[in-house]
Amino acid sequence: MDTETVANQLAIALERNMIVTRITLSANALMVFDYFLTLPDEIELVWRSRWNIVKVLFLLNRYTAFWDMGISIYSILGPHLTSSTCSGLYTSHGWLAAVGISTSEIILAFRTYALWRESKRIAYALGLVTVIGLIFVAFTLNKALHSVEFIPVSSISPELRGCFVTRVNTSWYILIWSMALASETIIMILTAIKALQSYRFWYPASPLLYTIFRDGLLAYLPLFTSSLVNVLIATLATPGYTYTLSQTQYALHVVLTSRIVLNIRRRARCEAVASNFEEMELAQTISDFVAGPAR
Repeated sequence: MDTETVANQLAIALERNMIVTRITLSANALMVFDYFLTLPDEIELVWRSRWNIVKVLFLLNRYTAFWDMGISIYSILGPHLTSSTCSGLYTSHGWLAAVGISTSEIILAFRTYALWRESKRIAYALGLVTVIGLIFVAFTLNKALHSVEFIPVSSISPELRGCFVTRVNTSWYILIWSMALASETIIMILTAIKALQSYRFWYPASPLLYTIFRDGLLAYLPLFTSSLVNVLIATLATPGYTYTLSQTQYALHVVLTSRIVLNIRRRARCEAVASNFEEMELAQTISDFVAGPAR
């Protein structure tokens, strides 16, 4: 292979790396922007509320993102990073992102469980899906991270920064994003069934229930789309594009899940009026379990 061919391939690889870098930084910017946009609501509706499992998960989901963001930015902009340093950064980033996305999925599972009036059958089903998903993701992510190889980008040019991925086994990432697709689809199906069972869905007497159904649908569409696109990228694109939307997927989980919890809490505080006892009972279950009213 002549020098010109090698130079052209290197230029293409660097351009590909720059595209992934810009999209990753944009995803981080989205999380920061949304954080400050919703911080007043978080202070009022979360910090001052009583402690429960949803509050703990919300804060974990919200603030592990900043740890991951710092690692992500350093892996992109850090100077003179060695292959071993890049391996450590990508491993930390991968596990933090997995914890964040899993936490978001658990919050959505709790919301679905409450929506089904704390049904034991739904609890067992969601619990089983969650446990299987966590074990599956832990196994596949470990394999995926061990398949990533780097070269010191400074060896190409002293002016270049960050990590440069030279090899990755995309099959493991296909499995990871497919599991995310399956989990999100199961939760959406359960939400849709409950929405269809509520004959007042299209003309809701309970704004709280309408908020839950609306937010569930609006969150599912971008999450499903990003997971599907990640699967397609890992399947069809060259390995250099594997991480193109991974941070975007994480950002969407953090932003949308946080907004779901905040919207439910805000609506619950408005003392929505239910027109019959059955709807009132359902709204109260959701409000107490998910909203965690302030005291």
